[in-house]
Amino acid sequence: MNPDGRHLSIERAPLEAIYLLDLIFYAMITFLCIVQRFSIYKGVKLYSIFVVTLSLKLFQVVFEVVYYRKLSATGIDDVVLYDATRICDIMTNAVFLALLLLISLGWTITRDHLTKRERQLFWVFFSMYGVFGFMHSVCNDPNYCQSFLLAFYVVKFLITFCIIVALNANLERLRAGTLELPRPLTPTQLYCKILIFYNVRWTFLAILVFPIGLMFVEVAVLTWEQAWIGILLQELLYLAVFVVIAHTFKFYKQDQVTPSRTSAAQEHAEIPSENNDEQAEVAPENAEAGAEQPRSPRSE
Repeated sequence: MNPDGRHLSIERAPLEAIYLLDLIFYAMITFLCIVQRFSIYKGVKLYSIFVVTLSLKLFQVVFEVVYYRKLSATGIDDVVLYDATRICDIMTNAVFLALLLLISLGWTITRDHLTKRERQLFWVFFSMYGVFGFMHSVCNDPNYCQSFLLAFYVVKFLITFCIIVALNANLERLRAGTLELPRPLTPTQLYCKILIFYNVRWTFLAILVFPIGLMFVEVAVLTWEQAWIGILLQELLYLAVFVVIAHTFKFYKQDQVTPSRTSAAQEHAEIPSENNDEQAEVAPENAEAGAEQPRSPRSE
């Protein structure tokens, strides 16, 4: 027991405050995103998936706060709470990776539907991701745990590879103008779509590179007493990632609003042209009627 009556070790003592601040920030962001879901982004399926991701992350942080509060107060390691945090973490990552993969494939961005094979592979990958992740989180036998962990990382690698390939392919084809689209794009729409793919690509790159950089920092810079700084940096990264993705949906909304404005402008432009055509048709008829009138006797 520490002098302040707490049971957390030195390297874990700040985690209770870190997750408490994390809880406040995620509660605010989730609340704002839920409000925008029913006001600004009504009917946007990708944004609904993003809100689900935030909600799962919020539940994970709640379990983390409860777990460390109980561990600090009683010194008892609650296995149920610990497993709940790991399961919520796996579910959060699964839904977030699904969101990134759908954006990478251009679902509702460059096309309205996925192919049948893409849908099948999508559900197979994420079913395996969830099953292997869950089995590893509740596993107690070291032999089976290693097998579940290996299978989990293989599936995660395949999903990551699909996201990278789809992102780069769609972005380059969109910039080159060779991507088949269901409807022609205005310059504003093209700009918004390119920004969406750019933001997601750089965000995903940060997620991939950060663990490597964090590992070097933990080995070369931090001491064992400062291990909590690694967790703090990781939570700050994911908080920044969610903020960037939420900001990216602004371009998605502009991309969806632009077609309606364009079609309305085209309708207004077609109305004067139809009136001009009618006037052009009436003018020859009036000319012919004037030519057929008899000349007056005075003119003779």
